[in-house]
Amino acid sequence: MIAAKKVGIKSQTIRMPASTSEDELLKKIDELNNDKTVDGILIQLPVPEHISERKVCQAVDPRKDVDGFHLTNIGKLTCNLDTFVPCTALGVIELLKRSHIKTFGKNVVVCGRSKNVGLPISLLLHADARNELPGHEATVILCHRNTPPEELTFFAKRADIIISATGTKRYVKIN
Repeated sequence: MIAAKKVGIKSQTIRMPASTSEDELLKKIDELNNDKTVDGILIQLPVPEHISERKVCQAVDPRKDVDGFHLTNIGKLTCNLDTFVPCTALGVIELLKRSHIKTFGKNVVVCGRSKNVGLPISLLLHADARNELPGHEATVILCHRNTPPEELTFFAKRADIIISATGTKRYVKIN
């Protein structure tokens, strides 16, 4: 809220109790979708267990889905079309740029396949640079918790760049 205010963006936090029903939450999202003064909607995940995360993410109008979690936006990202992209994935790409790390033709191992971090990072890195949403032309290997350790080691030793997006300390070992 403070950061939004600093850059002149009007924002509002709507806190709903954990006991909120799925129907109540979906009704609130519909209300925001239809509010012409609302340009973007960001759902704080995870939602309580009794609420379907999938239903909630799909309820947000894709044109207001600033997280990029709606199937329409995920599909556009997959096809390298201009769309909302999850902010952490964009942050990683920005970090690579500001660190002057070139990805063109590089072998990149992305550890983690979550829809909001690992998968979007891998899609942005491997994409063709000539599309609507410019890619970074890397060869990407996507690893996750079920990647056998010996395979992870094999891929990591051959990588030019390793990005860990697992939320787990020491997922990738030095050796």
